[in-house]
Amino acid sequence: MAYMSVITEKNTGVLANHALQIAEVLIGEFVGCSPLVRRDLLTRCFVSEFTDASVGVYCWLIVSGVLPVTKNNPDRITDEFTESFLIRLALLADYQMIVHAFNMMISKDDASATYLRMRNLNLTEDTVDRLLDIQRHFHDAISKKSLASIPLICRRSLENPSQVQEFFGEWGKRKVRFRAHTGTLGSWLSILGAAMVHRQLMGEYALAARTQYANRLGAVKLSDLKVPAIFNACDNQHTITELVKGRLSEYGLRINPDTLYRSHSTMRKTTLRLLALYCKLTRDLGVAMSAPYEDVSYVNAFVHSDKLG
Repeated sequence: MAYMSVITEKNTGVLANHALQIAEVLIGEFVGCSPLVRRDLLTRCFVSEFTDASVGVYCWLIVSGVLPVTKNNPDRITDEFTESFLIRLALLADYQMIVHAFNMMISKDDASATYLRMRNLNLTEDTVDRLLDIQRHFHDAISKKSLASIPLICRRSLENPSQVQEFFGEWGKRKVRFRAHTGTLGSWLSILGAAMVHRQLMGEYALAARTQYANRLGAVKLSDLKVPAIFNACDNQHTITELVKGRLSEYGLRINPDTLYRSHSTMRKTTLRLLALYCKLTRDLGVAMSAPYEDVSYVNAFVHSDKLG
């Protein structure tokens, strides 16, 4: 916390004393929470406060020219990014860069090296290639003088596309990681939409449980709950995919319900399975690793499933 405070003050001139006081209160409040919550508390607060935060970030990256999307180009984006949204996003980005720099100072080797030495894992060549790529970026960041600095987006204009692009370019030189979705850039919107579909579906199940079994205690089978259909090839009105399509159109993003349905079906078999494995490993470990250290459970999830992320 002291390191973060010093970096913030040196680069912005803003005293972080209040942040330290807030942190002391939050530590006491969240100390008994799940390791999943404690590890990613900042990100969880961000997505809790801003509805469809991932879609908002996606739109901002398109408008800033970081993502060269052609189908949903910047001219189509209608979202007006609020000042509070951009400030929180910038703070999260700078936090990640400062944490990464701290990791470079205290680490001698990247976790990927450990997995590469474990011959009994019988990793596929794709996974080995990804681990080698992560390791190369780690050694570049720790060895090259040109990468010794800490790029911060708060020292750039968020309304200047070239400066935003420069920041993420510097980020990419220093750090990469396993991605949960390995599809091309063109498929990113469909996977974001699929996540919205799943979240809406879970919300519908929760609402149905409260409505149908208002006075019942204990577990309820999902198959017993009546919820709107995800997709209907004959008449898709009032379905979840139609609802999500409409919400995405409010951002200026165009996608058809059939694509959302197919992406959601695929996501349930792949990405959500990987996420469930990560959650189980983290809960079983029972410890929230300090932010500057690699998230062991995250890497383990990909290695054990032998699925690139």
